[in-house]
Amino acid sequence: VGQGLAHGAAMGNLFASPSAQQICTVAKAAHNGAGVLLAFGNYAGDVLHFGLARERLMAEGIPCELIAVTDDITSATKNEMEKRRGVAGDLVVFKAAAAAAERGASLEEVLAVARQANDRTRTIGVAFSGCTLPGAEHPLFTVPEGRMGFGMGIHGEPGIREIAVPGADELAAM
Repeated sequence: VGQGLAHGAAMGNLFASPSAQQICTVAKAAHNGAGVLLAFGNYAGDVLHFGLARERLMAEGIPCELIAVTDDITSATKNEMEKRRGVAGDLVVFKAAAAAAERGASLEEVLAVARQANDRTRTIGVAFSGCTLPGAEHPLFTVPEGRMGFGMGIHGEPGIREIAVPGADELAAM
């Protein structure tokens, strides 16, 4: 949230979607008359709650569009891109949409820019260890020394496989 990025962020509990009500509250506070773009990672709870929030906002006369970011290539095949989750590519899509909004683009134009950024953004998460949730004694997963989790999810999901830690050039090629 800030200059050149989002006007607001609806936050759920750790690894949980915000409620439709929370999303509506933030959207109404951020709305300046030009409409609202709700952008989020492609997760079931987010899809449900942001969709409900869009319906409520539109019923109240606030123009509203949605984009679910789908950048993570390890979460679905190329033929099922709409099933891919949104991870690090969220920032790229949000930033592109914000730049369009900041230059005065219409809501439809902002959505088109966000869609184009989403269509052209691909990521793969990697990890050297799992996160430890507040109050937990152990991380969600472990990765042996000298190895790397490949394909990690944003909610602490372990990678799709473990690999020997490659050099930067080899990792980029992967």
